[in-house]
Amino acid sequence: MSQNQFTPITTVTANYTVLLTDHEIRCNSASDITLTLGDLTDFALQNLNVSNINTGIVSFSENIDGVTVTLSQNQSIQIHASDTAWSSMKKSISHDRQFIIDQTPQSTSSGTFVDITNATLTTKDLGETGNYTVSFGFLVSPSVALTVASFRLLKNGSPLGISSLMVSLKTLGQDIGVPFKADATGIVDGDVLQVQWFTDKGSITLAQFDFSMDGIPETRVLT
Repeated sequence: MSQNQFTPITTVTANYTVLLTDHEIRCNSASDITLTLGDLTDFALQNLNVSNINTGIVSFSENIDGVTVTLSQNQSIQIHASDTAWSSMKKSISHDRQFIIDQTPQSTSSGTFVDITNATLTTKDLGETGNYTVSFGFLVSPSVALTVASFRLLKNGSPLGISSLMVSLKTLGQDIGVPFKADATGIVDGDVLQVQWFTDKGSITLAQFDFSMDGIPETRVLT
């Protein structure tokens, strides 16, 4: 099975100058901050995802789509650098987005599905029942070559359809990054979403993960 590419996340808590190596920036500041975008010549054809998970307003040093753009809490934007300007590819607004980042290593040698510690979201303030996109990104390493790690999403203790992922881990001593996206169907306020995992042999270590659910039903996502 081919391995998916993991996009590293840069978390910023103050004014920050975007680097060529940045692909996803997560702003986590209670105060207003500014992201300084680089020279278009250097960033040409590159995409950048920016999200704001705290109460401070996020501003950009350059216009996007020719206008000033800011992000309030739980807003995100995907921008693209062309030869002449920065433009937006997607912007989503969600006052009720659920989000967890955990950098505490944990391991399992279980041959059956068990809960990943802290990988639990309880939905709230959705406003309507619907299908929502759940994302889970992780860095994982095996103790035995050719280990298979499996992950799945549960809603209120029951697996959500085919919302599962199996990853072949071939390299020892190396963290492997994998993104996992699933459709959480028929979600209402108070639903509990949980990610579980198991390994077919040896043990696997999860170095870190982020787990989120967009607060906008898929039928209302702006593209």
